[in-house]
Amino acid sequence: MSQPSQVSPPRRILLWPFALGLILYGHHLGDGYLADDFLYLQWLEQGIPELLRRVTWHSDPQMIRPLPAFAWTLSWLPGGAAWQHGMSLLLHCLAGGLLARRIAAEATLRSGSGWASCAGCLFGGLFVACPLLVEPVIWLSSATDLWATVLALLCLDLAFPPGSVEPPTGRRLALAGFAFMAALLSKETVLLLPFLALALLPGRRHPAGSWRPHVVLTAIFVGYLAGRWLLFGGPGGYLEADGSSRALSFDPAISLRNIGLQLPWRLLFPLIRSESLPWPLWGALGLMSLTVAAGFALASLKGRSPTFTRLRIDTLLVGIALATAFLPVLPVFSVDSDHGGGRLLYWPLAVALWGVSRLLPWNPAQKYWGFALVVLWSLATLYNGTAWSEASRRLEATLRQLPAVSHQVSVASESPTGGGPPSGGPPTRVYIDGYDSWRGAYLWRNGFLAALARHGVGGGIDWRLGSGAIVEQNSDLGRRTHVWALDAELRMVDQTACERALVEIEGGFPWACDGHPRRCQAPAGMAVGNPADESPRLVSRRCQAPSGNKKSKAAEAHRNRCLAPSASATGEVITALRIRAVDPLNRPLEGRVLWRRGSLARFNISDSRAFRLTADRPRISMRLGPSVGPDPWQIQISLAEPKRLAEIADVIGLTLPEVCR
Repeated sequence: MSQPSQVSPPRRILLWPFALGLILYGHHLGDGYLADDFLYLQWLEQGIPELLRRVTWHSDPQMIRPLPAFAWTLSWLPGGAAWQHGMSLLLHCLAGGLLARRIAAEATLRSGSGWASCAGCLFGGLFVACPLLVEPVIWLSSATDLWATVLALLCLDLAFPPGSVEPPTGRRLALAGFAFMAALLSKETVLLLPFLALALLPGRRHPAGSWRPHVVLTAIFVGYLAGRWLLFGGPGGYLEADGSSRALSFDPAISLRNIGLQLPWRLLFPLIRSESLPWPLWGALGLMSLTVAAGFALASLKGRSPTFTRLRIDTLLVGIALATAFLPVLPVFSVDSDHGGGRLLYWPLAVALWGVSRLLPWNPAQKYWGFALVVLWSLATLYNGTAWSEASRRLEATLRQLPAVSHQVSVASESPTGGGPPSGGPPTRVYIDGYDSWRGAYLWRNGFLAALARHGVGGGIDWRLGSGAIVEQNSDLGRRTHVWALDAELRMVDQTACERALVEIEGGFPWACDGHPRRCQAPAGMAVGNPADESPRLVSRRCQAPSGNKKSKAAEAHRNRCLAPSASATGEVITALRIRAVDPLNRPLEGRVLWRRGSLARFNISDSRAFRLTADRPRISMRLGPSVGPDPWQIQISLAEPKRLAEIADVIGLTLPEVCR
């Protein structure tokens, strides 16, 4: 029997990703703006030319993304954030639908069975439900990944119609070229699309004239790359400290770890690990994911496999396609413990699912395991999305109350008995002790001042994001400097008195340890945990000395860190911390303290505080969040310059004074 020249998948395949996406993300239509979103809104208020300038030649990182920038004009409509969230949801569902349609058509051509349509629904559902894609779908600033992926898939549909072995017409080819250029003007992650098409859709499988799409796409690729080089004097993107592009310098070992180890681990344990999530639940869902994935793999092996030679060639081609998808984002790619960075996975995951679908021998036994994985990932996506809604709630609660904070600080500063600054001095400075992120959901990042300006918060006050740990002069606390924080009931509370008390408190339990790893016991009679419990507890400190071999800065920063986990089994272990630098300190020492119970602390989580040590202020004190549950804390001190770790003389644990409770 001759192979059909064209296969049209059932239209219902497109409905499945839309229905699933609406279930998983529909309730986020009420979320607001977060973090860098306020920068885009600020640029838009200055005019569309300013917005376009910020996303082209005057961008940081260096990028050319004007097309998605126009979507920010939806903010002019009533409920603008809801319209933009709806746009992101539509794009995500459309990407899943285009992927499902192509996979179903190709599987039908190969097998001719009814299971092929089910395969399209399965892989489309896996893409829509993948828990690592919550960030690009909900965070409006990363919608560029959605635009680029949808346009790239549309380009492939036009240039290489799914289910067809006929070459495209001239009109379709022209539209495909426009779609590819639009994708590049959305985000550069799809830059190597021509090479991906060459791997998964080689011309030798089509009749004469089928090489025209490859020629057109390659010409657009060369033209875009040349224009980018002229505009930025190089590939652009993120820049190193010396001004060189990070795209040309990355550590292969770190990249291999991120893709080969970290990424599979995050997929098998798809829930964001947080203080509110019990370890048994997190581990149980991970084991269920592992079981379902293993069942799907075993079910796939029961099908009739192609010849070894054919399978080897197809595997090589899929590997090339995956490399073209990952290569543009490889210098900055990682998927962290709170799934931060998932936006970089959006296009590579679409390519990965498409490539895997070409390798699997289809049989009905796979659908039960496959759709079970869709269900598990859907549950994880629903849970992971709650962090973004909570982040939106916290940010909006803070912004609502800041005008009242501004009024109270201004009144206190003007009062002759209120301890305010003398007239004619520097402006009053207020630190909002907030977070860069909340369980991986971005709150402020680069958009703190833009968010304040958008909500009319000013009043001549110098607003900062941080805590007393980065106050330049402790003597200014309560006079020129104030610290406010959001409490558990989402109320803004003045923490200035607490910060001042932490500065003045003496004592504590020092970690004076020797050896590697260093372990020591707290002084006898000194309570490390609950003040009512006077029994000493073990604490440990392990400082990794700087390595002598020459590696990348990223690898060096990862090695040179100081871990100080407490071995206490119950109660609130450490409520505050003091860090003292060596004397004299020749130049400022900047870093960040991170803590988390039961797992390695890391940047970009809510449990972190920045600090700054100077010659005039060689020690700082800071409040830490509560430790909930029986698992021990792990405290990490990371510095901007890891080799300066030896300049930290000691770290002392403190118990919060009464004024802080």
